[in-house]
Amino acid sequence: MKRSSAFKIIRLFLFDIIIVFSSFVLSFFLRGVLSVTTGGAVFERYSGYIGYYVAIILVVKLALFAVFGMYRRVWKYASIKDMTAIVEATLLGTIAIGVIFYVSSQPVPWFGGGTFSLPYFPRSILIIDFLITLILIIISRFSERFFNELRFGHQGIKKKRVLICGAGDAGEMIVREMIRQKDGEYIPAGFLDDDPGKLRHQIHGVRVIAPISEMEQVSRKLSIDEIIIAIPSAPGKLRKEIAIRAKVLGIHCKTLPSLYEVIDGKVYLYQVRNIEIEDILGREPIRIQTPEIISEIKDKTILVTGAGGSIGSEICRQLFRFNPSKLILVDHSENNLFLIE
Repeated sequence: MKRSSAFKIIRLFLFDIIIVFSSFVLSFFLRGVLSVTTGGAVFERYSGYIGYYVAIILVVKLALFAVFGMYRRVWKYASIKDMTAIVEATLLGTIAIGVIFYVSSQPVPWFGGGTFSLPYFPRSILIIDFLITLILIIISRFSERFFNELRFGHQGIKKKRVLICGAGDAGEMIVREMIRQKDGEYIPAGFLDDDPGKLRHQIHGVRVIAPISEMEQVSRKLSIDEIIIAIPSAPGKLRKEIAIRAKVLGIHCKTLPSLYEVIDGKVYLYQVRNIEIEDILGREPIRIQTPEIISEIKDKTILVTGAGGSIGSEICRQLFRFNPSKLILVDHSENNLFLIE
């Protein structure tokens, strides 16, 4: 493990200790068990056992955070899936702590023939503690993504405002690459897509604004500098139409590689290029020969270099469908490998 990665894990772990402890104490204040005016009088019933409570809560919650991978994730690219993991870990931790506190409130044999039990613990405190912990953990994790996107959107260099035609997998990949490359020349201003189900939705914080038919209105409204066709399977007729309309607007138009180029490994998907005559003429779609591919890949050991990139990760996902016996991923960036699902 690299020193920087170890430092990040330790930093998150220490933050979590502070958050869990602070949330627990604050829940007593909000519940009214402990207050500034009454001091420790009301809290006296629990004060002798506070060490037990804190120890149980810290061990259970931090252990579950680790089990749910909250110290292995790259929070710069945090998503809804990561937020779901936070909710699940925090909720399960609260339930486990509630069970432990209930069992601990029952007398058990202790040294010297006596019994030991913790005082009855109000369930409302656990609910308040859950909500506070959840909010603070989400803020601590997603703040890295927030500041990353803030830096991305406020670079000193002049960036080209890009309108992306196509909000599918290719469009998602191109936006993800733009966000990763903070020093790049592009900033995604919005998507155009003809699928009504995608309209008004967001992909990595970039909105699907309108269908492609409204390209002119959207381009003028958003002061677009460049249009990128992110539909690898788009027929030549559609590419030609978009290119002509962009030319009328005085906006430069580029395209992503077509499907056959990606499969041949000629370019990376995020490396947009100028439209060529082949794009306008179009090509017959390539039919994947599934039986032949299965025979070459099934039960074989496959090694993919550059597996953390956009194309490498997609190749790994596609290869996985054909049941290789082992799929080995190689990349110079361990962060990129973490992102492959």
